[in-house]
Amino acid sequence: MAPINREKRKYEKKLKRRLLAQDEFLIKRLQKEWQWIEDGIKREEAIRRMKSAGLTAIRAILVITAIAGVVAVAAVAPNIFTVFGGRSFRRNYFKKNDVRQALYYLKKQNYLTIEEKNREFKKISITERGRERIFSDTFDKLKINKQPKWDGIWRMVVFDIPDVHKWSREGFRQKLKSMGLYQLQKSVFVTPYPSKEEVLYVAGIYGVLDYIRLVEAQKILFDNDLKESFVIGE
Repeated sequence: MAPINREKRKYEKKLKRRLLAQDEFLIKRLQKEWQWIEDGIKREEAIRRMKSAGLTAIRAILVITAIAGVVAVAAVAPNIFTVFGGRSFRRNYFKKNDVRQALYYLKKQNYLTIEEKNREFKKISITERGRERIFSDTFDKLKINKQPKWDGIWRMVVFDIPDVHKWSREGFRQKLKSMGLYQLQKSVFVTPYPSKEEVLYVAGIYGVLDYIRLVEAQKILFDNDLKESFVIGE
């Protein structure tokens, strides 16, 4: 195997270990995602939000088990969304057959362990492989939330990461782009939206916290291109 490929694989494994070790932030994001869906007063609205979030039965099961750790579900009604606490108890987001197929797939792929208890209940637990999948997926989809009205403050991320951390530097740079920040210069990114929590978390995952600076500015001269990029006015 070429040295570059070995280095890349080593780097990717390190990122996955950090995602598993620093899971509190992602669990909170998953909780917010699920709560947003649950807050749809009508079932039709909840389902619309679910589709908007790209929530399939497979992802929904992983989300719930990642949040709860272990879920007990009646074997006679394997649609866990009819028995998982809160308002979900009264809702059928997915057809039972879809959930059965999802559970079968997740168990086969070693994302979940499923065990029967007294022939009446199943205990569903997420495995480390399952946590890795849902956390990696959530991390990949991480975005800076847009605000309905701009508060007039520009948030800037400035970094100077040495070559010894080139994999982390490039990963961090690409992640800022994918989260929706505007690349003002090679190592300077800008967004009009609150982003401190997300940026610090991502910097921690990539191990570059010591090399970044966060700046808030009320004015940037010649910022028309920025405003056009984010579709905001004065």
